[in-house]
Order: sequence, then structure tokens, then C-alpha cells
Amino acid sequence: MFGGPDDADASGAFGALVLRHRQTAALTQEELAAAAQLSVRAISDIERGRARGPQQRSVDALADALRLAGRDREGFVDTARRGRRRSPLRPEPWSPPPVDVCDLIGRDTELACLRRLAEQAAGAELPAGAMAAISGLPGVGKSSLASVAASRLSALFPDGVLHLDLRGFGEPLNSEDGLGRLLRLLGVSDGDLPTNYDERVARYRSLVQHRRVLVVLDDASSEAQVRPLLPGAPGSLTLVTSRHALAGLDAAHRIVLDVLKPDDAVALLTRIVGAPRVAGEQHAAGEIAALCGYLPLALRVASNRLASRPEWTVQHLAGRLSDQQRRLNTLTAGDVQVRAAFELSYRQLDQPAREAFRRLALVPGPDFTVPTAAVLGEVGESHAEQTVERLVDASLLHTAAGGGRYRFHALTRAFAGERLAEEEPAAERAAATARLNGWMLRTAGRAGQLLDARRPAATVDHEPVPFRTAAEAEAWLDAELGSWIPAIRDLAILRRPEDITAIARALCWYANNAWIRPLPWHESFEYAMITCGTIARGHDDAVMLTFLGWALYYRLGRPWLRASAPEVGRRRGWDEAWVDFHASGLMLNLGDLDGAVEHSHRAIAGFQEADSELGTAVARGNLAAALAAQGRTEQALDVQRANLEYYLGAGAGPDAVLGATGRAFTLMCMGQLQAELGLWPAALNAYRDAADLLDGVGNGWAQGRALLGQGLAHRQLGQPEAARDCLRRAHALLVAANDRYSQARVLNELAMACDELRDPAAAEHRLRASWLGNQLDPPSAAHLHGMTPAL
Repeated sequence: MFGGPDDADASGAFGALVLRHRQTAALTQEELAAAAQLSVRAISDIERGRARGPQQRSVDALADALRLAGRDREGFVDTARRGRRRSPLRPEPWSPPPVDVCDLIGRDTELACLRRLAEQAAGAELPAGAMAAISGLPGVGKSSLASVAASRLSALFPDGVLHLDLRGFGEPLNSEDGLGRLLRLLGVSDGDLPTNYDERVARYRSLVQHRRVLVVLDDASSEAQVRPLLPGAPGSLTLVTSRHALAGLDAAHRIVLDVLKPDDAVALLTRIVGAPRVAGEQHAAGEIAALCGYLPLALRVASNRLASRPEWTVQHLAGRLSDQQRRLNTLTAGDVQVRAAFELSYRQLDQPAREAFRRLALVPGPDFTVPTAAVLGEVGESHAEQTVERLVDASLLHTAAGGGRYRFHALTRAFAGERLAEEEPAAERAAATARLNGWMLRTAGRAGQLLDARRPAATVDHEPVPFRTAAEAEAWLDAELGSWIPAIRDLAILRRPEDITAIARALCWYANNAWIRPLPWHESFEYAMITCGTIARGHDDAVMLTFLGWALYYRLGRPWLRASAPEVGRRRGWDEAWVDFHASGLMLNLGDLDGAVEHSHRAIAGFQEADSELGTAVARGNLAAALAAQGRTEQALDVQRANLEYYLGAGAGPDAVLGATGRAFTLMCMGQLQAELGLWPAALNAYRDAADLLDGVGNGWAQGRALLGQGLAHRQLGQPEAARDCLRRAHALLVAANDRYSQARVLNELAMACDELRDPAAAEHRLRASWLGNQLDPPSAAHLHGMTPAL
């Protein structure tokens, strides 16, 4: 037992002393609490003898608040000290954890948080004590953190550190048995152990009521299992670990434990394997850390396996782990398996959650949304969301950055794939994959058509994503790239030309808008071309061939362009106009200016025949660029003026963003042409208006290009400070857009502006511009008007 009546007498004596001094000072409990910076509850408990003497800093604060000095203060402090003394439960009041965690690495932040919480709890500053809930995926080190924290914080809790394994994911310990074990640790003999559940709760809490104890409840399965085991008394701290979030607990602090940082992961491997062995293979050590997903359990297993095989190199183990099919088999050392940690959590799930967990392994992309889960499970989105959230609560899935998206840990995905292969027939797996691919491509097609102002939205079945705006559609295509590109690959394998050419056409407008992003456009169009060519679809083959040439040039830097098939030349229409549009852009950048002008005129004619004013305006942009490259700058400016008139009118369509973007790009092109003619004030106005428009529609990349032109115009007009300001803003936007060519141009202009201002930053800007220039592919050196994007 922890102490006896003498202890209660000492606590009562100190409480009576506090009460007497407070009354002498004519202070209320509230006034004393405010002066001493303690809670009113703490003052009340001390005066009633229900709390042991507070820590020294609290005693000093009370003495100061009561204005005690001399012998009064000495007696006050001495009485408080006697109240803090307790006969311990045992000579060493410690219930040792069952594991050795001497290799804990990378948890300094979490340990510091727990120390702050422990200091608050030990000082009786929290009326019901404190609790920290530590959650995270299997193998992330929750138990290790709790054990190390308990060891390091034990000095703050001299009445005992109690460790209880709740076996939450094996055969869970029920609360009544858990209470029995805690009571035995507290010195209650089996003969004195209450047999009634409620009596056990009451006995447990009475024993810890006035004690400073730290309780570790490891591997909890649920809130209901934990609640009766909480001390609920001032001076206590409870650490609860669980794979579940335990959102129903009113925890004072929550720690969601993540995987290790890469450097910490390598440090853990090095500590186990030995620095001499890792020293010459740092890169391979980093590979192992990454292949283990930076998960501490996986890293320990891999490291111990390597340490037990002195003939293996670090690179050899990295090679074995790189085989995804056998990675979980490789992560076995003796009787310790990473797979077993996931298996325990998986077996705790209900049947719908298990099925969802398995089938989500079919998603090829890095993350996914609830609609994707609904398609795979053939359920409604509400049901799918509940299931996915249960998987998050079980730490088998994680929320991804940005909200509304979910992801696997790499090893959890591998485990899900194993369960899928073993538990679902091949026919069901194939059907689920086909269902996912079909939905992805139909939704991608709908998104692409929404971006393409000429086409009405197609009907898409199975609860399509409800895009309200073109911006939402574009964001979906960006986010789901890792899933719809593989779906296109599967279509190519299945030889389905109608479907693959439809999706490739639908995404042309998106590809044009997003050429600056590092996306594999060449793959989409190459698959489409191969499929069409294999089954002799000449017209579709020619259309896809031209789109492929565009993608190969802008994405891979390959100056590859074949003449369009004669069939395209004999036909006119929207697709053929697009062929000519892309061909004109490619020819312009390859230096075939006459060909660029010819194909621009053909594109304009095709768009006019298709009754598309917007397409005509886009093609006129390429024509103006080709004319300017030929030195026919005045003619090019006239073409752009016609475009500006179109975008200023009602012809821009119902999408205000499209109209504003069209005006902005036209003004940018006009600004460049006016600059070439030496009309710098007009160029400045054009660039400034374009930048304002693009700021309003949120197109950071294009706004950066407009600010580049604006900065250049300011410098030409003898305004270097204004130029520097514009160019700095341009650089920030272009870095965010990953447009390295434009970054290099901005840095060169910024260096010249800084030279004029005698700003020493000029040298750094020039050096960075030179470095970027050396990294660029040839297409990146195209002129601004030669990179005219579709809107």
C-alpha cells in the first residue's frame, strides 16, 4: 500500500495552515488562486486535505501570495514538505515495461511535449490529472515512446510508474482484469482484491487519489477498455497507446506518431548495424530506409537481419527489399515480422472494412478519394466514407495533404495487396480494376470536356465527380493523374480504339493548358496512336500522331514531327483544326516559319468551319507568333488586336475566367510585340493589365510571365526600382510553377536591374540564372510568343 494515516494527517495539517493564513489575510479562495497562479480547485483540495502538499514552486507561490516571511514562512514550507513525503508502494515503485527501447531515435519533439505535460500533472495543476493518447500505424513505435517517456519521467512520480499491457489487438484484456492487475501492482493482495467491478474501480481510484503516479496503458483497443483504468486524480499522468485514434477520450494531449524522418531512419539503421559497415554505403542505407517506408519496426527488422548476416552488403539487402512482391517476406528477423503487426489490425476489422482495405490496393495512384472507394466497393459514397474513416481510425490509412484524400503507407499497401491476392478470386479483382478504370476515364473525359469550351459535358455514369467549375475539373485531373494515366495504358493493352481516342481528344485542351507541368502527355497520345495504327484507323492515327509530336517536343525535347496523313488533309473539322494548330506551334519552334504560317491559316479556317470563335482566336495567336518571328511585327500586332476585340466582347462564352485569361494572354503577346517595336509605354500598360487580370483568375504561372514583361518594360523606361519589384514577384510565382526557363530569364533581368541600383544581389542572381540555363532542355529556349498556350 502507498502510505497510511500519518500521510493524511500531514496533508490535513498543511491544508489547515493554508486555510488559517488565507483567512488572516482576508482572501477568498479565488483571490488566493489568482495571486498564486493556481486553480481554485487546487486551493480547495489543499485546504480540505484532499491533495498532498504541492511542489516547491507552488508552495513558494502560495507563501508569496500570503505574504509570509521569517518563521511563518519556514514553518509553512516545512509543513508542505512533510505533506509531500510518502512511504512508497515498494522499495522501487516501478512496474517495468516489457521491451528494451534503447534505440529510440527521432522522437525528441514528442518526448519534450510529454515532459511538459508531466510537469503540469506532477504539480497538481490539472484537477483530474493529465492524459496523453499516442496513436499511429502498426510498427511506428508507440509503445517504445511510452516506455522511454515513462522511464525518463519517473522522477516526477515518486509514488509509482505502473505499466499495463492491454493486448488490444490480440486477446484484449477486459477492464475488470485490468483493474485487478493494477490493484496488485498497488500492493493489494489477492485475498483483499474486490470481486465486484464497481468496487475495483472505487478501490483503485481511492489508492491513487492523493498520489503522484504515472500509468502506462499500452496497446488499447477502445475507449471503453481505457476509461475505468484512468486514475482521474491530480498529480497523475496516464499514457495511452493505441493503433486507434481513441477520439472518444477527453485527452489533454494527442500525439499522432508519424514515421521517422529520412536522416533519423538512417541513424537507426546505423546504430543497429554499426557505423563502420554503413559508412561506405550511405546511399544504399538511404534506399533501405525509403523501402521500409521509414517505419521504425520495419527498419529494426531490416537492420537486425543485416546485422545477423555479416556476409551481406547493405546494397544486397536494399536489392532484396526493392522487390515489392517479396518485401514483406524480407522484413522478417527471427520471430519478428512486419506482416504480423499489420495482420493484427486487419483481423480486428469488420468484413466491409476488410474488403475496402484490400480493394483500395488496386488504386495505382499515390492517394485517392471517397468516390474512388465507392466505385471499388460498389457502394454509395456515404457508406464508403464511413468505411474509409474506420480504416483511418485503425491507422491502416492516413489522410493525405490537402484534405479529402487518403493514402496508404508503402508497407501497408503491400500488405493490402497480399490480402487481395489471397482472399479475392482473380475474376473479382479484374472486375474491380475494370470498374475503377472505366470510372476514372469517364470522369477524366468529363473533366476534359468541361475545360474544352466547345463541347457539351458528356453523360457519365456511376456517380461522377460533380465538377462545378473548370477549375475544379482541372484540379481533379491534376490530383488523379496517377490513376487515369494507368487506366489509359490498360485501354491500350485491351485494344479499345474508340475509348482511347475519345479520352485523348477530351484531354487535349487540358494538356494544352498544363504543358508546363511535368506530366506524361506523350504517353497518352502514344498509346492512342499505337492503338489506332494497329487496327488501321487512319484518320484517328493522324490526329493522335500530331498530338504526340506536340507532346514529345514540349515534354521530352524531341524535335519529332511527321506530316499529317493525307486523310487529315482531305477532311476539315474541329479535330483537323487542332492538328493544324499543334503543327503550327511545333513548326514555329523548329524554325519552319513558312510552315507555321500555313498551318496557322489552315487551323483558323478549320475552326471557322466548325463555327468556333474561341478556336479561331487561339489559332490566331499562333499566327501572330509566326508572323512576328518572320519580322512582320505590325501584321502580328493587328492579328492580336483582333483577338483582343473578340475576348472583350461576348464571344468569350459564359466562362468569365476563360474570357479574362484570353484577354490576359493576348495583352501579353501585344506587350511583347510593342516592345519589339520600341513602344515601351504601351508595352508596360499591356503587361500591367495582363498581370492584374491573371491575379484575379489565380493563374500564377502566367502572371509571373506578365510580371517578367512588366519588369523588363520598367527597366527600359529607366525605372529600375519598379523593375526589381516586379521581377522579384515574377520569380516567386515562376518558382512555384516550376517554369525554369522563365526563372532564368527573370534572374537575368533582375541582375541587370540590381546592377543599375548598385544592389550587390546582382552577382547571386546572375550565378543562379547561369546554373538554371545549364539545366534546361532545348525546347525551353523558345520565344515567349512561340509558347502560346491554349486557354
